[in-house]
Amino acid sequence: MNMVPRVLAAVLSCALASSAQGGYLVVALDLPAADAACAGFRTAVEAVRTFHKADLFEWDGRDFERLAGACRERQPANVLFVLRPASLDLVLHRRILLQAAKVDADPCVDFAFGYLTAESGDDCVALWRRIEGLHRKGTLSGLWWQASVCSADKSFRYPAGAASIQSAAGFQDPHHYFANRDPGRMRAVEAALDELGEAQVAEFTGCGDPQGIWLFDDDRNKERDKHWDYAPDKVGHDPDGAMPRLLASRFRSLPLAAPIVWSGTCHSGAVERVFVEGDIVATFGRTTRATVHRLAVADSLALAWLHAGAAALLVPLGANHGLAVSNETDFALEHGASLGEVLKATWDDVFLAAGGELELDLPVEGEPHRHGEKVMQGGGANRILIGDPALRPFRAVPHPRETTNAESLDGGLRVTVARADGFVARGWDMYGDSRPNDWRVAARVDVSKLGVEGVSFTAEVAATGVDGRSLPYTVTRCVVEQWHGKRLLHLQANGRRAQVENQAVTAVFTVRRS
Repeated sequence: MNMVPRVLAAVLSCALASSAQGGYLVVALDLPAADAACAGFRTAVEAVRTFHKADLFEWDGRDFERLAGACRERQPANVLFVLRPASLDLVLHRRILLQAAKVDADPCVDFAFGYLTAESGDDCVALWRRIEGLHRKGTLSGLWWQASVCSADKSFRYPAGAASIQSAAGFQDPHHYFANRDPGRMRAVEAALDELGEAQVAEFTGCGDPQGIWLFDDDRNKERDKHWDYAPDKVGHDPDGAMPRLLASRFRSLPLAAPIVWSGTCHSGAVERVFVEGDIVATFGRTTRATVHRLAVADSLALAWLHAGAAALLVPLGANHGLAVSNETDFALEHGASLGEVLKATWDDVFLAAGGELELDLPVEGEPHRHGEKVMQGGGANRILIGDPALRPFRAVPHPRETTNAESLDGGLRVTVARADGFVARGWDMYGDSRPNDWRVAARVDVSKLGVEGVSFTAEVAATGVDGRSLPYTVTRCVVEQWHGKRLLHLQANGRRAQVENQAVTAVFTVRRS
């Protein structure tokens, strides 16, 4: 069991820890200088160091105490792990993530981080050069390409599918829907891929596995009579063509224009070592113990997107919920956030929802499956960035459906969140454990900008609907985080979903020093 100290209570009090403002740290992960196979990856390390004027830390990928010591000593804001594909798997990432929340005493992640990898050292250097190009280019606009798999009889293309916040940021968006009951769905897929080459952002949602996006109904996972015992040569076994997938091999041949790729497809961040889990039993087979499948380079969705020219992947290494993509894209555009800050926001939500006691399973190959973690929190923890955590590709735009205003008061502050009627992705407390009270209003406020002093706070909330009537929200989060020169107050109030879901709300948090 892996935990960080508990910090939340029923009427919540905020604890503040100190942390110095940090820079950029490049970690050469298991890249011995004497090993010729590492030469290209080490060239990428030096290119990152030069570009970011970064510190270098040589790490074997096993001694986590050394990593923790290096992070405490340097207090980095951004960390980039440069590594070969064989080194990156679910356990490595989860152990790094758990360490990243322990640099100071608050429960949030203390540095943004990502991974730089590719199928070869030369490809890793090429990936970094694309990233450098985006740094020089500045903020992006243009084509935001989306594709989703849906349960319908006919595939279709929605030409004006951009979310309102994407439109506000200067993006246009055809949204392609591939219907899993449509006999002609592959024609729709090919037509959609013809448009992908010019995309500045590409977004994929739908069930899948490390090899491909499923174009069939994921209910097949429940049909036990159709499953087989896992064997490496039976992965993807489909002699009757009953499980069509949009495979990695199709993406490898596409010329992409260095897009930012978001994916909610489970395991689509896997590059070599895949833990075979129940969510991919339909295509990978069933297992009784923790089992690692060695993914061929040509079969990895993540490596295919990179091979085709992607500049960043925000993807899951294992299972996850696809709505994470909507939360992340909203956060990126609303805050003009770096890609590392975007993933940190997801992880912070997970740690805060866990009440400071995040438990993550760390499977060991050959041992019985472990089931100690909360599924949704594990899924959020599985989200990773392959790319530069310091890359900031979007300009900040106001969220069209929600505003947050904060003002200082004598002894505290007032934070007002006003949300319009209708669906807002972050309205669902996805990583929380408060069902049926899992609809929320949340805010993140930089109290240092307001000149508000203090290290401990309590909060109350008053929420009203569009007609002025009271809505039953209760404060569930009031945590202060110190983040490299900023003090960020995380607030949240939850209400019973059946009573408040998708309703307009104005929530006024009154926050006082305690």
